[in-house]
Amino acid sequence: MGEQHRLQAKVLTVSDGVVAGTRVDSSGAALVQLLHTNGFEVISQTVVADGADNVAAALTELAEGFAGLVVSTGGTGFAPRDQSPEGTRLVIQRVHADARVIGNG
Repeated sequence: MGEQHRLQAKVLTVSDGVVAGTRVDSSGAALVQLLHTNGFEVISQTVVADGADNVAAALTELAEGFAGLVVSTGGTGFAPRDQSPEGTRLVIQRVHADARVIGNG
């Protein structure tokens, strides 16, 4: 029998506070744990500052030549720089693709 290969994933946290060192990246860490629990090998965990352009650039770099799962967290608050959805829209190809949620609940 051949070696079983785990699905690969990359995690992106968007947060001015985490970049500045004033906050702990607990949501990124939680995503990594959830992915590991569900059989993924997390090969990259990245943090970028808020802003649509930062998010778009990071997602593009993470996805370049990668056939695994890229997940992001953060940057979705009510402050003017919280623009993860806007940055994501700049780089995605399908707005209404089916989504599957892993984990409990």
